[in-house]
Parts: sequence; C-alpha cells; structure tokens
Amino acid sequence: MKKLLVNMLCVGSLALLPQTIFANPFSDVPKDHWAYQDIIQLQKDGIIEGDGLGNYNGDRLLTRYEMATIIAGATAKVDKANEEDQKRIQKLQKEFVADLKNIGVTVEYLKSKIEKFNFEGKIGVNYTNHNVAAETKAQMSTWNNNWNKRVNGLTSASTPPHLLQDKNLALDFKINYRIDDNLTSTVENHWARSYETGDAENIDDLDEHRTFSLNGDYDSYSFKVGRYNRNIGYGLLTDTYLVGAHVEVGDKTKFLLDYGKLRAVKGKAGYTIMNAGLAGQMLYDASTYDAYPAAKDNFANYAAAELVVPVNKIMNLRTAYQQLKYEQAVKANTYVGRDYRFKEFGLDIALNKKLKLEAEMGKSNLSNKNKAHVISLNYGNADVKKAHSYGVWGRYVRLQKNAYIDSTYAFDQILETDGKSVAACKGYEFGASYVPEKNKILTISYIDAKNSDDTSQYDKALRASVGFLF
Repeated sequence: MKKLLVNMLCVGSLALLPQTIFANPFSDVPKDHWAYQDIIQLQKDGIIEGDGLGNYNGDRLLTRYEMATIIAGATAKVDKANEEDQKRIQKLQKEFVADLKNIGVTVEYLKSKIEKFNFEGKIGVNYTNHNVAAETKAQMSTWNNNWNKRVNGLTSASTPPHLLQDKNLALDFKINYRIDDNLTSTVENHWARSYETGDAENIDDLDEHRTFSLNGDYDSYSFKVGRYNRNIGYGLLTDTYLVGAHVEVGDKTKFLLDYGKLRAVKGKAGYTIMNAGLAGQMLYDASTYDAYPAAKDNFANYAAAELVVPVNKIMNLRTAYQQLKYEQAVKANTYVGRDYRFKEFGLDIALNKKLKLEAEMGKSNLSNKNKAHVISLNYGNADVKKAHSYGVWGRYVRLQKNAYIDSTYAFDQILETDGKSVAACKGYEFGASYVPEKNKILTISYIDAKNSDDTSQYDKALRASVGFLF
C-alpha cells in the first residue's frame, strides 16, 4: 500500500511539471506554426545547410526533434547571420529550448553564441556622373564659380558647388549591445565627405545621420524607442528619421504604430528635415543656416499606423495612414499648425523563388499635386554574407510634390534647381548588385529622371559604388 502511494505521488508530481519538458520529440510541429517560415528563410539565406532537408519549402511537417536539430545547426552559424536572421534564431531558440536541451544543447551554450556586443561597419566609395540640360550646366558653372570666390573670401555665395561628377567616401557603423534576452541598445552613424572638396555640403545625400535606440523583442510584440530610421510600407511616402517610439504587434498579420517628431538635421545650405517632400518644403530655406540657426530646433509632430497582411505564401498586402503637423517656425510660413494626412496601399508578389514584384500608391489630403506611385521588379538578392550572390532591379517612380514626406525613391538628389532639392519628380531606375566575396559588394545603377513640373529639367545619371563591410 505504501509503495502504491509513493508511485501515485510521483506520477502526480510529474503531471505538475511543464509539458514541454516531456513533449514527444517525434511529434509533429503543427503545420500553422510560425517556425516553419523562419526555417525556410534561414535556409534561403544559407544559414541552414546540409541538414537533410533538401529543398525544403514547407511541404511537409517537421518533428520537434528535427526542428531542434535544425535550430542547433543554425545556432552554430549565428555569427554568419545578418541581424534579421539572428533575431529569427533567437526566437526559435526560445520556442524550442526544452527540445534543444533534449538533444544536449544547453541554455549556456545558446547564450554563449550570442555576443553581448555586436559591431558592423561599412566603407563605401561612391561615384555619380550627371548628364543634364545645357541650361542646368550653365547654372552649375555659375554656382561653382561663386562658391570658389566665397572660399577665397571674395563673395558670400550660399549655394554649395554642384559637380557633374560626384565622388565621395562614406563610413557607416552600427553597434548593438544585448542587455538581456529581450532588450538591446543600438547606435548607428552615417558619415560622408566629398573627394573633390572635402566638404560635406557637396554630397548628394545629407552628410551625417546618427541614431540611437532601445529595442525590445518579445513573443507577441516588439518596440523601439529613441531616434531611428522609419520606412513606412515600401518607402514610397516615408523613409526618414524619427525621434519617438515604434511598436509592432502580431506574428503573421502585423500592426505597426509610430509616434514622435521629425527633427531638422544639418544638410546642404542649412537645417532641414529632409531633402525633399512635404516636410522638407516646410523647413527648407537656403538662408536658414546663416540667418536662422534656431532652425535646428524646428520639428513636426508625426504619427503613423501600418497594417501588413499575408494573403498567401506568395503575396503580402500593406496599408498605412500617416499624419504630420508642423509645430514650430523660425519665421512665419503657410505650413505652421496645419495637419497633413497621407494614405497608401501596396503589395508584393513572389512570382517565383527569385523574382518579386512590388507596387505602391499613395496620396495626401492636399487638393492638388498630391499623388505618388511606384512599381518595382526585383530579381535575386545580393547578400553581403554570401559570396557570388546578386540582385537586379528596375522601377518606375512618379512623385508629385505634395504627395509624400520623404521617399526612398525620390530623385531629388539628382534633380536640383537654385540649390534646392526638387520635390516633384518622375523617372526610371535600373541597377544591379554583386557580391564577389563575403563582405564586399559592387553596385551600379542608371537613373533617367525629370522634374514632373518642368520636364525641361532632367538628369540621366550613372552611379557606381564599392562597399567593404567589417
């Protein structure tokens, strides 16, 4: 009787233990489990190889034993994974920690493979050759002559030089510090200088960006707080720097929220939020830097909501709503206190394993010149971690000047008038990237762009760059 009682107590005690410890290692992981998509992506990125999966694409179920074995193999290569794949591996580790222990992979080992500090850097050498109208060439010559006189103290010209051949050196770095299993802090910096003059004001893009953020990644949500880059949708209406907070909720269907301020940063000729777009028009003033140094304190309140819905294995839908309000002015202008609202809709379709179609359209609540659209076709992916990988793309873009905040696709760096960026633009871009060996990437692109408000202003630009990662 006593022996029977002891056995019953033992069985009862075991029943109270977490079920995952005694999960059948040969039971199937449910077909709708999120882990399958992460496994497929890790395989595409070359992190999972030689595990007997073959060309696995989700067409069969995996047992918990198989899943743990795959995750253990991915963990051993975590140092070769990009940031997104590292997050996937960590998420898989947390989900299958008991199964990993069953095959002898300890928690201490998992943590040892994820370093506290992670540093990424890139040195880029960039070249752009402009082919512009004769009138534009004449204007550029005037600007350059006046700027040379300013350098010699003979004039107070405020428009920086504009060269038909731009050459610059860029340095980017990113530092991640892992606080615990869920929290990391990130610091990023972009710096660039011109070969021709050593002057940051001569460079097409804004010369310097710094971001810093606290990032949280939990099972059902993630967040980011600080100054960070935010790309809404596919970047048609907004790809800019925000001081605020970002929250992402959901696994397959995702809901994203942002709230904060777009602050002015120092660029060509003064302080502006960005090169072009509606917010850039709000703050841009060629005389701002000299006459109104307080412009650096200008800001616009910003809020955004975005929904991402996977329709099936090959198609995703995106929709977003954004609001922008200019709160502070150095001098009176028509933008102060007004609310600007933006709506957009986009989709991406995987036509096959390498070919993807992306399309997006958007508009603002202004009464005219308020529409934008882009259509892109992308083949392959140049992954700097994978030698001999490559990507090719082509796209058509049309942006009306009151349609967007700061677009990924804006040709404002190519088209310029009176020293200011052109907000209204349309044109084509074709390009290719190739990774000859790990951590080296070559990119070349051709842009045929026009000012959509004045088609006599055009630029046919050839761009080339070499990037070295360390």
